[in-house]
Amino acid sequence: MSAPLPRSVDPTGRGSVRPRRRNLAAAAAARATWWFAGAAVTLLLAWWQPAGLQHLDLLAYHLLQPDAAAPAAVLPLPPVAVDQVPTPLAALFTLLLVSAVALRPRKAPARLLLALALLCLPLAASSALLTQQRWLPPALPVAGLAVALGFREAARARAEQRQQQRTRAQAQAALRAIDDAVLTVDGADHTVRFANPSAVLQAAPRVLDGRPLAIAYPLEAHSHEALHAAITACVAQGVSVRVRELLRLRSAEGLRSLRATASPLRATDEVIDGAVLVFTDMTGALEAAREREHAATHDALTGLPNRVLLQEQLQLTLSRVKRQHSVAAILFVDLDRFKHINDTLGHRTGDAMLRVLAQRLQALCRNTDTVARWGGDEFVLILEDVGGPEGAALGATKIVDALSRDVALGPEFSHRLLPSSASVGVVLVPRDGTQIEDLLSKADMAMYRAKGQPKASFHIWAADINARMHDRLAREVDLRQALLHERLQLHYQPQFAFDGGRMIGMEALMRWHPAPGQSVPPSEFIQLAEESGLIVDMGAWAVRQVARQLASWQAAGLRPVPVAVNVSARQWTNGEIVQVVRLALREAAIPPALLRLEITETVAMGEGDQIIALLHDIHALGIRLSLDDFGTGYSSMAYLKRFPLDELKIDRSFVTALPQDQQDAAIVHATVALARGLGLRVLAEGVETQAQAEFLAACGCDGAQGYLYSPPEPAEAAALRLQN
Repeated sequence: MSAPLPRSVDPTGRGSVRPRRRNLAAAAAARATWWFAGAAVTLLLAWWQPAGLQHLDLLAYHLLQPDAAAPAAVLPLPPVAVDQVPTPLAALFTLLLVSAVALRPRKAPARLLLALALLCLPLAASSALLTQQRWLPPALPVAGLAVALGFREAARARAEQRQQQRTRAQAQAALRAIDDAVLTVDGADHTVRFANPSAVLQAAPRVLDGRPLAIAYPLEAHSHEALHAAITACVAQGVSVRVRELLRLRSAEGLRSLRATASPLRATDEVIDGAVLVFTDMTGALEAAREREHAATHDALTGLPNRVLLQEQLQLTLSRVKRQHSVAAILFVDLDRFKHINDTLGHRTGDAMLRVLAQRLQALCRNTDTVARWGGDEFVLILEDVGGPEGAALGATKIVDALSRDVALGPEFSHRLLPSSASVGVVLVPRDGTQIEDLLSKADMAMYRAKGQPKASFHIWAADINARMHDRLAREVDLRQALLHERLQLHYQPQFAFDGGRMIGMEALMRWHPAPGQSVPPSEFIQLAEESGLIVDMGAWAVRQVARQLASWQAAGLRPVPVAVNVSARQWTNGEIVQVVRLALREAAIPPALLRLEITETVAMGEGDQIIALLHDIHALGIRLSLDDFGTGYSSMAYLKRFPLDELKIDRSFVTALPQDQQDAAIVHATVALARGLGLRVLAEGVETQAQAEFLAACGCDGAQGYLYSPPEPAEAAALRLQN
């Protein structure tokens, strides 16, 4: 008996009640059919009492009483000497036996034994009654039982037939619904007998039934041979056979890859007369596997090999160099000032620039070379068979030249033109080593040596570079420790108004003295902080320290002036500057107007909307904003008028040659006029001579700072100025 099909779960419990009720009703109707059939026959025979039934009873009587004299056929049965059970009682006995037919063992032998037992029961009852000189005619119960049993078996056969039809329909529906292509073929000539819709669709589409498989299914010739061999083995051995190789199917979308399995198809007599073929389309899975493999070994942004594939390529290069006694070069490429572009113009612009430069590198290399993205703005190239240092230098020169051309972005970036340059470190294999990690480390150090040169260039590894890089690493560690233990200092350079000569503000400038009597120039450690990422924490420390110093001066009874703090590009782009300023004001409890933030022009002209939103948030706190180094970046009047600025600072590069340099003088005049038109104050920095101060005052500048007035001073000296 086949297992029932699973039903879907109904949380309410109502969905399964109706099917169950229908099944119970159908079973009850089937039982009622054979019971009423047996009862009707029993009652009809009891009322009619045909002669044939009487002859059967007579025959049964003589079988049970072989010594009795044979009566004439016309005599009533049984003989008069025996009391006959009344017909109604015999009919009732028959109905009870018919009801016993409800016992339905599942197995066929048990059902047969039950039927024989029920049919023999009337004879047994008649034989038992004869010992008491009573007679129960057995023909009537046997006839009713036979009819009931016949109807029961007929109902069971119909139910099994319906179940087989349902099973066959469900199997057909399943075959038509599954995505895999399923065909049945003849075992002799491989003619298609059945094909589900997926198979027809794979065949693109065409009629498959009744056609030879080799003609109906558009497989390549080699695939047909492998499939036919599998079908032959399946039919001969009676086992499922999987085709080891993937079959190639011609389709409108191109070649597709199929995994095929042939299983034996058995007829009703269990003879194998064909095979069931199942084709699973593996094209999508193979493409997904290739995509996963590509994603695991290639950079998602540029499509270049990543570190994983680079390691494999380097290993192959080392083996090839050793085997062929050739020379290869490994080039470590770092884009100059890319972090500045990323921080000011946004990561989206930086990503577009990286894609353009990656294409340039690929265009330069030969088929035997490798270009990989190491990470961020760094690339690694493997140049095979360079011959020696001269060939490596030639390749590095081409790379530097290619990456030194400006990058033109597309219309989605308003056709922006960005400057580009790179520094390249070069190592030679096997001259500089044969260990991958060692070679990459040396190339990295050579690249930093090139970056330290005045212009973007390349540098070939030399032994003295190692010592320099160790010094740089040690300096970075010292700077981290100085920040952690607050060994950095802030000096304050006063700013004076041209009108009256009063002090109108200060600028906080960071200083680092690693040891007594030692001093690291700001140009060195600020650049190191930018490259290492320490500048964010250093900038936050400077804001908090200035706020504390202002609070200390106030507590001492002094009247402090506004103090300006330079904010790095990274502080603006990570969006944490607002929170840093808010916490500093809350801790120090100073008036916000005493704190001024300076933003460079290149930062302001970056991601305009993002920077403008941050500037408005800062300005809403009551903080004054100053635009530093004006005129040295990518000026944009359209952005400038949207910034909530309070002040423009003229860069020292335009002040140094005043008043003799007419171009610088014209720039200063234009800057002052622009600031006046925008309602901004103008401050000049780097003023060192009286002639410069007089010229700036005549132009309309509000104030200045520089060594003419005072160098940057420690907090104690700045406090003395506040007392005067």
